[in-house]
Amino acid sequence: MRILVTADTVGGVWTYARELVNRLAGKGFDVVLVSFGNIPSSEQIQWMDGLPRIDYRPTAFKLEWMQDSEDDLRASAEYLQAVIDETIPDLLHLNQFYYGALECPVPRLVVAHSDVVSWWVAVHGCEPPDSAWMRWYRGMVQLAITNATAVVAPSQWMLDQIGRYCAPAKRASVIYNGRTPSFFH
Repeated sequence: MRILVTADTVGGVWTYARELVNRLAGKGFDVVLVSFGNIPSSEQIQWMDGLPRIDYRPTAFKLEWMQDSEDDLRASAEYLQAVIDETIPDLLHLNQFYYGALECPVPRLVVAHSDVVSWWVAVHGCEPPDSAWMRWYRGMVQLAITNATAVVAPSQWMLDQIGRYCAPAKRASVIYNGRTPSFFH
């Protein structure tokens, strides 16, 4: 089975992807890993050395939570579609909302790690001010959630926030993040 996994190299999603990809490759799955954000440093990708069954594709496309990212997101979706057409994965494991709305026959699992709206509410105690970008962001997340085959979140709280501020998922589950103790050395 071939699984295409997306990640970003800017925050905790990179650690999550590292854990996931290590485990998938170790269990015999072929993994196509596509990263967004920044081109990772050599230290960030060192964990892939000697790991079999990984086809890694780093990019520097902006992330969906960044202001003025719309053009990059459209371009990254075209790039991702080309990678899907080339590698023919059996499953898309998407760690960004935007790609949940890709039009393709491959099942799309979207992981809701966090979102701008619930982050804002948690920090400021109220919903973010209305703006063109916020309307775009909310619409984009809603489209991704409603078009994803399934949505998972690392906590019930996060899953509830996505349903409250964006859209309820058709199929949703909580899957807690796991860690491999040997990676702490």
